[in-house]
Amino acid sequence: MVLEDAKAYYRNQDIEIAPGQILGLYAVDKDNKLKAYANIKIEEDMINKPRELAPELELDSIEIREGEKYAGAVVINGLEDGQWKVSVSNSPIANVYKNMNLDKAISYSGGDIVVANENELHPIKDSFKKYLLVMKIDEKGLVEGYKTFEIDKGHISLPPTRLEETAHYVGPVPGAKDGTSKFEALYFGSIEATAWRVLAKEEPINVPKLDVNINEIGG
Repeated sequence: MVLEDAKAYYRNQDIEIAPGQILGLYAVDKDNKLKAYANIKIEEDMINKPRELAPELELDSIEIREGEKYAGAVVINGLEDGQWKVSVSNSPIANVYKNMNLDKAISYSGGDIVVANENELHPIKDSFKKYLLVMKIDEKGLVEGYKTFEIDKGHISLPPTRLEETAHYVGPVPGAKDGTSKFEALYFGSIEATAWRVLAKEEPINVPKLDVNINEIGG
């Protein structure tokens, strides 16, 4: 090895190298006199390997329909057996890698996928657009293949009217018993309804779709 071939180096510069090679690191003074060194054998995990792109799947047989229970949701019909994950984004993902981070993706085996939040639903804009990434996952937890679907206003389930404070309800205010709250007044106004229901939960509540049977919606 000829040390004359050693190149000037600054922190965070990339070095082209392969696993199994030895990387020499040298500390020199202003006259290029060697003062310290390290010989480092390069292992696989020391190199930023080229990431392998996942192939795009055909999935021509599947159908995207409006949600069955929740507003702003869609349902995927026709997925073949296997492990699937989905994620929703405001813009299409340019590159889908086999080893991409799937922490924010959700496992999917059927049912509603909420793609629009409550604020996006009232009112729902004609320009509404989201991107649904559907990924088939292999036994190693890697992305075997994917397909991106563009979701617009026509795909999603519609919301019911959003009740407005004062126009439809007064409260909540402290209730008569300890640990309770109540509405002092409730008004249907022009809403075609005849009774009220309430629900208290720890986590955020998804908006049920318009005209769903609230007694059958389940979890």
